[in-house]
Formats: sequence, C-alpha cells, structure tokens
Amino acid sequence: MTTEYAAPYVYNGDGNMLDTTTLSNASHTLTARAFLSDGSSVARSISVTVQNTATPPPPPPPASPATSVSGIGALRFGDSYRNASGYNRYDTLIVGFGDADAAGATSARSLVYKGGVDVTDSPNADPGASLSGVNYQEALANGWLLKDASGNVLHASGYGNYLGDVGSLAFQQRWVQNVSTFLLVHHVDGVFIDNVLCSITGLSGAAPAKYPNDTAWANAQIAFLAYVGPAMKAKGLYVAVNSFCYGPDDGSANNAWWARVAPNVDGLMTENFEENPSDYTQPLFDAPTLSWLGNWRGKLNVITAAQSAGKDALALTYGGAGNTQMMTFGRASFLLVWNGTNGSFIYNTTDGSDPWNTAWTAAIGTPTGPMSQAGNAYVRNYSGGYVVVNPSQSTVSVSLPAGLKTLTGAAAGSSVSLGATSAAIFTK
Repeated sequence: MTTEYAAPYVYNGDGNMLDTTTLSNASHTLTARAFLSDGSSVARSISVTVQNTATPPPPPPPASPATSVSGIGALRFGDSYRNASGYNRYDTLIVGFGDADAAGATSARSLVYKGGVDVTDSPNADPGASLSGVNYQEALANGWLLKDASGNVLHASGYGNYLGDVGSLAFQQRWVQNVSTFLLVHHVDGVFIDNVLCSITGLSGAAPAKYPNDTAWANAQIAFLAYVGPAMKAKGLYVAVNSFCYGPDDGSANNAWWARVAPNVDGLMTENFEENPSDYTQPLFDAPTLSWLGNWRGKLNVITAAQSAGKDALALTYGGAGNTQMMTFGRASFLLVWNGTNGSFIYNTTDGSDPWNTAWTAAIGTPTGPMSQAGNAYVRNYSGGYVVVNPSQSTVSVSLPAGLKTLTGAAAGSSVSLGATSAAIFTK
C-alpha cells in the first residue's frame, strides 16, 4: 500500500510516521489509498485534530557591531548611500525609501524621508515606496489635493510637488497607514517628515482656499502632527520633523513654533545650522545688530528649545567635502549646547560623497558642564575632549587646559589661535 498526501502534510518515510508538527492547529482529514491488482483502489479517511505547542520565533540576527560616536548623524538621499560605508558609526541615519532595508540593518537610528504636506506621483504599487506619505493617485481620487480660491491645484514653490490636505483626518489616516506599513516591513526605526512649516505662503506662494491664512495653515499642520505623531509612536516608530517658522533673526518665532510641534514628535531638525542658506561657505557670526547673518547665538537657542521640550535636537549643515572649517564650526557649535544624550549634528556633503571626516566626527564623550565664555570665544569641557568656538569676526587666542590633544594626536599646547568664525575640537 502507498500513501498519498498533499501539502502541507509531511510524510517522513520512516516507520510510516506522519509528522504533524508542521500542520496548523485545526481539524485535518488524512486519507490512505490502497491500489489493488485489478487496478481498482480503496480509500480510507480519518479526521485528526492537531494542537501543537506554539514554537517561539527564532531570535533576530545580531545587529552589526556598533561603534557609534555620540551626537552625529548622516543624511543620504538619491544614490549617495552607496558612496559611503561604516554607517554603524552614526547615531542617526536618514535615507530615502530605496535604501530603507540597508539603513534598517545598521545599528544607527534609521529614519526614512517622507513629505508631510508634499504629494508626489509614484509608479510604485506600494504606496509607501514614495517620497510622500500619500501619493498623487490617492490624493486625487479622494479630493486631498489643495486648491486656491479659483480652484487651481497648488504646488510647492521651487520643486513642483502637489500639496496635500494635512488638516483632513482621512488624509492623516491614510498617511499613517501607508508610511507605518512600509517602515515596519523594512525594519527601520522611524520617519523623518519634511516641510513642517508654520507658513503656507512660504511653501507655495499662495494660500489654499481651505486654509486662507498662515494661522489656519499652522493649525492644520499641528492637527496633522497631533494625529500622525501619536499614531506612529503607538506602533513603536520614531518621529522626527524638519520644522521651521519664519520670524525674527533670533529664532524666537521658530522656537515658539517648535513648542507647538514638540509634544507630538521625538526629534526636531534645524536646517542650515550656523550657515548662510544661500552660501554654504559662509558661517554665521555673533553680531546680531550688524546683520541677520550675525545670529549665530539664535541657532544655538533653537537647539536649546528642542532639548528644553524634552526632544532630540537635529542640526543639519551643508558644505563641501573638504570644507573642514564649516564642518568643525558646525559640530563644535552644536556641542556647546548639546545635552549629551540623544540628537545629532549632521554634515551633509553637497556632492553626495562620503561625509565622514574626523574634523567633525571625532568622539569626545559627553559634556561635563555648560559652555562658558572666554573673551569673544566659547568653550565647553567634555569627558573625552574639549570644544572651542570663535563666532566673532576677528582672530582670538584661547587658553587650553592641560592634557589635550589635537585630532591628529599631537599635544595641543597651552593655547589655540582661531581665525574668524572657526572652531577647534580636542581629545583627551
């Protein structure tokens, strides 16, 4: 007699035993058929109830060894991810949806870029595989594209994305569904939401009929975050935003806006940290009465505002791969006020090359006290190093404590001379 069976039944062939451990817990009918010499056959069936003890899932694979340097991050969009390596060295890693799997496999906090208000066209069947949380096809079909008073569809100034109705609960729900599903499938830690602005005119140049002024728009943005933030965090996902509000050069309007945004997110980013957004070679300086470029301290206040709200501060500076002045000045300025726990300074190379450079990535531990002023410069001690920043427009000489080393490992000496808007980071 032979035995016929069909998947998922497993016939071992050893002692005519049937392995039921791979069957689902339910009633199953097993059939045996005998083939007789005249060509006929006889079948007999029996019903069995399978109740296997649940087998615990296998443990996840071990994470890649982390050699993280506290307080640094990387931003990799387009095809720039492949231009660098060693991503375990960063605390924060922000990528596009195409690099989600690679980023999720690192020990860094992996975040995937998504537009909040932005709506983009996408050829992908997966709605999560898009720059936006809700794609154009979905927004068009559901009436979620914002229009002006004349019924014209609005676009973001400068890059043409459509604008979605962030104040619509249905839009918010679809956004969470699309984005959270994608993030969880690809095992990344969270989302980085761009363009969380208090002003719609700063984004589109025209007001939507539904939100005719900046006050209405700001309220819609907060409503979006009030739903999206808790919903994403309830799924175990981290929420960071690139958020900004136009106003006085000292950052006071932005800080007030961040106070509204902060309760619903985990991290807040300030873009163009300590630099002219129109000229990445020009650092900000400390002379607010002379120019809007003199609000170096205002950018520090933004970092402090995020941390005072109990959130992670993310600071993003752009620049050339070889511009060690800008990368050191940005990181050192960040370190003057960083709380030493979470948050990151990010130096993003304008050509997409590997951003790693010890001029800004050097590990110096955690702060041992607040920053202090030394003439026109500012200093701060760290458990493994020392930071000196000269935000003035003149050269300064600053005394150094004993035992410091330069980033090349040489003895630092008793003082350091710094040119205008420059900085130095030392190790111990």
